[in-house]
Amino acid sequence: MSDEQEPIALLPCPFCGGEAEFIELNYGPDTQRELRLQSGQFHVVTCTKCGIDNGRVDDRGIAGYQSMPTAAQLWNRRA
Repeated sequence: MSDEQEPIALLPCPFCGGEAEFIELNYGPDTQRELRLQSGQFHVVTCTKCGIDNGRVDDRGIAGYQSMPTAAQLWNRRA
């Protein structure tokens, strides 16, 4: 049994059809303590062609999502 996770598939950009990729945002120890974050690592999906992303900023000023699967699921969701 392997510890490697299966890669998370991202659909092409819904606006231009460009390739999507994950961007990792890292908040430092001071921000983690101040905002009581379990982890300083957050994830956003962005288009490599047009630059659109699914980053959102919450009421604390934190951008992105705490897990890659959540960021991917929201990116892949289509109306």
